[in-house]
Amino acid sequence: MIFNVGAEGVAKTKKPPLFDRYHLDYTYAQSVAGDGTVNWEMAITSTQSDALIRFDRVVPVDIFLVGGGASGGQGYAVGDSNCHGGDGGKGGSRVIRSNVQLTEGQNYSIYVGQSDQATTFAGYTANSGAANTAGTGGDAGYNSSSLGTAGSDGEVAFYTQTVKDTSLLGALNGRKYGAGGGGAPARSANLGEHTSWSVGAKAGGATGGGTSGTDPTGGNVQGQRIGYPGQANTGAGGGGSCGDRFTGSYPAGAAGGSGIIIIRNAR
Repeated sequence: MIFNVGAEGVAKTKKPPLFDRYHLDYTYAQSVAGDGTVNWEMAITSTQSDALIRFDRVVPVDIFLVGGGASGGQGYAVGDSNCHGGDGGKGGSRVIRSNVQLTEGQNYSIYVGQSDQATTFAGYTANSGAANTAGTGGDAGYNSSSLGTAGSDGEVAFYTQTVKDTSLLGALNGRKYGAGGGGAPARSANLGEHTSWSVGAKAGGATGGGTSGTDPTGGNVQGQRIGYPGQANTGAGGGGSCGDRFTGSYPAGAAGGSGIIIIRNAR
């Protein structure tokens, strides 16, 4: 095994590690520099409860984890209103660790959180949106003149205050993690025919936050204004839902998006 050392003292290998994995789904990519240095990256997109991964040598890695996004809130009647819209779900927290030394031959438990679940790997945990304030979800509008608020934007993987890295995995380039879901507006029961909804859905944060479910043109029907879920593998919050006091239907908010784990050679 041949190493060179970068300016920051991080060993750079000319041979990527081999790894064994159990009960998980992933994508992998690598690139080779002119001097033969190999940069590699893998994204763990789903796991079973007993998933494991191990490497064939001591591996210095950078790790990015995102918890599952929180579900959007459920609408309800308050006072004379037809529906007080539900809040958008909060985005999952983002955890970044640099130059982590993974031990040769050790089995590491690994879990990608679903909606309202934490993501874990190598002793690190990214909480779900239900348990943290990172990627704050949109608030719900309180009355018929309010459209609710959009969810906050997420962040790209392995960001710092000055540098935002791109991914070797093309599907991940430009993706942001931990966005909030959109908040649903309220609707008064005293504004004419209750089947007429002039207020539109409010978008979730970029990228992946669920849209609030209040626009009948968006596939919802009267009494079933269900929020849209957060995008999978972004940890985005789900959209808030609304309902209809006349039909007695107040559907639950949409599910948050699942999290993700990205592992790459330390850089």
